Amino acid sequence: MNMALWTPSDWAAWAQAIGSILAVLAALAVVFLQNHFNKKNEVSKQIDLINRYIHLVISLGGGLREKVNTLSDWAAQGGSAAQNLCFMRVEVEAINNAIQNIPLWEIDTFDEVVYIISIQTQSKALLETIRRAEQLSTQTIGWNREVDIKLSTIKPDLNQKLDKLIKIYEKRITR
Repeated sequence: MNMALWTPSDWAAWAQAIGSILAVLAALAVVFLQNHFNKKNEVSKQIDLINRYIHLVISLGGGLREKVNTLSDWAAQGGSAAQNLCFMRVEVEAINNAIQNIPLWEIDTFDEVVYIISIQTQSKALLETIRRAEQLSTQTIGWNREVDIKLSTIKPDLNQKLDKLIKIYEKRITR
């Protein structure tokens, strides 16, 4: 095959063949790059969603921590009015409902799931404790001692798990 003997139509055919091959390669490269960027974007969106869920749990857990401290203060002071307990119960019910509805299957690490489940459990325990305090406040029996005993188990676990989740979250967002 002597290229010196090629006619202009031979050159045009070869140019067209090479151009076609380059066009196919370029199309494959475009598809590859689009898939690569789409996967990278999906991973980024998933990480962002997980971070939002964890931040939500931290915020709600902070609200629970505040309620535990308030209830503990009330118990130390000898109790509180039934109306205050009612308001607190409504607030904790709202926090509890939000925490219980966190989709754990979206969270990507085991430790985070364990801490969130623990916070969910403490949220339920706090709600039950407030309900019990409400019941006792309508009777002549003081509720502060019983509530104080229950809070002594809720408070350390809630604080520990919430603090660990905050540390994990801080590591996640600084990556």
